[in-house]
Parts: sequence; C-alpha cells; structure tokens
Amino acid sequence: MSTRKKGNTFTYNGGLDAVEVHCPVHTIIVANGDTVEVCDQDATALSAHPDFTAGGATAPVDTTPQEVEA
Repeated sequence: MSTRKKGNTFTYNGGLDAVEVHCPVHTIIVANGDTVEVCDQDATALSAHPDFTAGGATAPVDTTPQEVEA
C-alpha cells in the first residue's frame, strides 16, 4: 500500500493579477486568489514570501476604516 503525503498549499494574495515565481525546484504561475500545491522545498521558499498564505488560508483583512469621498 502506498501512502501519499499531503501537499503544501499556498494562496497568492499579492497586488498583481498573477505572478510567475521561480522556486528552488519548480516554476509556478498563479493568479491572485488562486491556491497552488507545491513540494516541500518550494514550500519553504513560499512560506517566507509575504504575498503567499499557507494552507490555502485567506490573507488577513485590513480592518482600518477607509474614507470615501462623495
């Protein structure tokens, strides 16, 4: 019986529509809000990147009130 290790998932929440990231093992292209599964070596690199959140979690929401001009 073979067991498959659960992959590392990350969600891109940066300021661009999409990015191409050259990780240590693979190159990934991910759109804003999309979740990707990566290997352990690439996960280490993405975990240090502020525009990616681990586990497919959503990025923290900015709760500071914004003034709207009428």
